[in-house]
Amino acid sequence: MSPSNRTTVRPAGAALLAALAALGALDPAPAAADAQASFTYDHDILWSTAIRLLRVDLGYEISEQDRENGYLLFVVHANGREYQGAVEFVRGLGERGIAEVELSVRVVGLPSSSEEAILRKLRTKLREDYGLPPRAPAAQTPVPAPEEPPADAEPTTPPADESAGS
Repeated sequence: MSPSNRTTVRPAGAALLAALAALGALDPAPAAADAQASFTYDHDILWSTAIRLLRVDLGYEISEQDRENGYLLFVVHANGREYQGAVEFVRGLGERGIAEVELSVRVVGLPSSSEEAILRKLRTKLREDYGLPPRAPAAQTPVPAPEEPPADAEPTTPPADESAGS
């Protein structure tokens, strides 16, 4: 086979991967960091409180919401610009099996302190409206059963008092 008849076979994704890597090198924007927190409040309470906080208290526009898939998209109007934000809700189990919801907040283009402020305000609003969050029950230490003598052991009788007969 002559060298002119050879063809190089590359996986279909290789070219795409190379293009994405090149784009990443051209745009060295820092990766956005989410602010995250875990809550033990009921998912429905957390969902409705987050919507009220974003829409009513903070005045943000809710652009899309999907309770079943666990996300809210919102728009922050600040400094004459629009910033896209998202809140993700992930249900799970925390310590000792108590239900927990993990929240991630991201606002693209604003400092991470704005994301952390949203979580802090949400935590405060939940406590003001619903009290302290549910806590996991205290760990119970099992009480050991008393040891029983083996069945074939002879019962022991206390020694007779020798001074009783004199």
